[in-house]
Amino acid sequence: MNQKDLYKLLQATQFDATADPPKEQVVFRIQFKTIGSLGDFILFSGRPKSGKTKYLSGCMAAAISRSTVFDMQIRLPEEKRKVVHFDTEQGKYSHWKMMQLILQLANLQQWPDNFKSYRCRSVAPAQILALVECALQHDPNIGIVYLDGLLDTIESMNDEKHSSHIKRWLKRITEDYNVLLAGVIHRGFSNDKSIGQIGSEGERAAQTVLLIEKNKDTRQYIMRAEYMRDDDEFAPVAIWYNKQLSLWEQTDYIDDGQEKTPGSLKRKPHEYDISEHSANTVRIFNSGKLQNYKQLCSRICEVYGVGGQFAKEVVKILEKENLIWRLEDGNFTNIRQAKLGIAN
Repeated sequence: MNQKDLYKLLQATQFDATADPPKEQVVFRIQFKTIGSLGDFILFSGRPKSGKTKYLSGCMAAAISRSTVFDMQIRLPEEKRKVVHFDTEQGKYSHWKMMQLILQLANLQQWPDNFKSYRCRSVAPAQILALVECALQHDPNIGIVYLDGLLDTIESMNDEKHSSHIKRWLKRITEDYNVLLAGVIHRGFSNDKSIGQIGSEGERAAQTVLLIEKNKDTRQYIMRAEYMRDDDEFAPVAIWYNKQLSLWEQTDYIDDGQEKTPGSLKRKPHEYDISEHSANTVRIFNSGKLQNYKQLCSRICEVYGVGGQFAKEVVKILEKENLIWRLEDGNFTNIRQAKLGIAN
């Protein structure tokens, strides 16, 4: 760049104290906390199978339905109401299942006219970036772009030069086209950090980084704030799969890892009131009047939101309180079903 062009750039980037303050257009909130604004980008970060797809689906459902899904609220302005999704990873059937999940979470029967999804699994990295920008050039009404995932936009995730290029590209297109971009990045198992140089570059420049984790003991998929540039952190969000209803649902977050004060300790099985155990027993057997020991423990984990050892202790208490009945064949039923003779 010659001196003349360099001076023009210097003038263009100078702060203008006489100009009106720019208006921030916050479009994505969680629990009324600022997550994402037009002109910026955010990241969903998590290990494989941690639940990123579920939360990303909920985020898209919130965007197209203007409803709150898993505590996520997205309110796009009318002139920027369109939503586009670029999937770089999934096969045809997995992509189709994700689309059905979005419809279900949005409580819609058919696709609205403001949503489009593109499956780019076989597209080269540079072409994926070109496709995103092509969509933005042809439709100024796009307000939010979902890019799942960022690793497929680069040939080598540890290429410093190319990673810096991707970061600059994210900054440029979000500002030039006044959109919010939500990208997905994987985390490594060894250091639990976003993978590669591209992960590090993206996290440093993002407005918000949302961390998605799976708790195997409580069977919850948890979303928490790893980094928020413009607001305080929100309380962790937890979802689980309700097998009885075949639905992903939000549930109370259970923190079984951090050190707790005596007043905040999680209750032990014997600390539940008999009426609570009784009500939970009804829920446990809603999915089946007869359950073997393994099925029973699994249902207790789901209903109580607990781990396996807790569930075994609950079985003992429910038997002792005559809330469940162990049949001769080893299966269990609840006492109400046994009295009605349904289990026989």
